[in-house]
Amino acid sequence: MAKSKKLTPRRMGREWALQFLYQIDLRQTDFDESDLKLFWTQLKTSQNVKERDFNKASDFASELILGLSPLIADMDALLTRYSSNWPLDRMPAVDRNLLRIGAYELTQLDTPAEIIINEAIEIGKAFGDKDSGKFINAILDQIHKSKSE
Repeated sequence: MAKSKKLTPRRMGREWALQFLYQIDLRQTDFDESDLKLFWTQLKTSQNVKERDFNKASDFASELILGLSPLIADMDALLTRYSSNWPLDRMPAVDRNLLRIGAYELTQLDTPAEIIINEAIEIGKAFGDKDSGKFINAILDQIHKSKSE
C-alpha cells in the first residue's frame, strides 16, 4: 500500500485492485477466482487495517476486479483510442492497469469523474514513475470528455 495519510476504504480498494490486476497482467494469465481468494488471504495477514475498513476496501476492490475482468478487451480498445502513439504494450504495467480501472469506473460506475481521475492520478504518483500522474490524467480526461459529449 502506498504511504500517505489515512487512506479511505475506497482508496485502499483501488490500490488493492491495481495490485491484483498488476499481478495478473505481468503473469499474462486470465482472471481466476482462486487467485483472488489467495490474494485476499495474503493481504489480510499482511495489512494493519481495521476489520471493518478491510471489508469495505476488499468489497470495493472485488467490485472493480470482478466488473473489469470481463471487460478488459473493451477497456483496452477504449484506451488505445485515446492514447495515440502509446500502444498498451509500451505503457508501464502500473499505468496500463490504473487506466483500465479508471476507464472502467468512468464508463460503468456512477462515481463522479473528478474523484475517479484524481484517485487514479494520486495512485499513479505513488506506484508509478514521475510522469504517471500526467499521463493518466491526459487519457482519463479525454475519456471523460468524450463521454460527456
